[in-house]
Amino acid sequence: MRTRTGQVGAAVVTAFMAMSMAACGGDDASDTDGGFTVGLLLPSGAIPRWEHSDKPLIEKRIKQLCPRCALRYANAENDAARQRDQVTSMITKGAKVLILDAADTRAVRSSIQEAHRAGVPVVAYDRHAQGPISGDVSINGA
Repeated sequence: MRTRTGQVGAAVVTAFMAMSMAACGGDDASDTDGGFTVGLLLPSGAIPRWEHSDKPLIEKRIKQLCPRCALRYANAENDAARQRDQVTSMITKGAKVLILDAADTRAVRSSIQEAHRAGVPVVAYDRHAQGPISGDVSINGA
């Protein structure tokens, strides 16, 4: 559990760093209250770890680092097309940063490119994802 907590913490910190770096040089004053939306996209509910460990730890860490931030959550249920739709929806609804554990690392590439074009940093979480990601946090199983 200690390793999982560290990994989750690293993902959230990386997401916030990506968001702050993306904000540098921007003229967007909409986040002056210090809050924004973080999108969390997990691949499946089939492995209990994601729902019962990772998601709650990420929620907790986001609240610690940014009390005014909101978390928008989606679970793809191992459906790559569904996850692509979820990414698009989060971008459309104003997410400023995405933490993504890809259901299919290749199939989500176009969605990561879409996020990049929209100025939304994507942090690949738990497994590598293809496309212009802003950070990558993965497991060292050794």
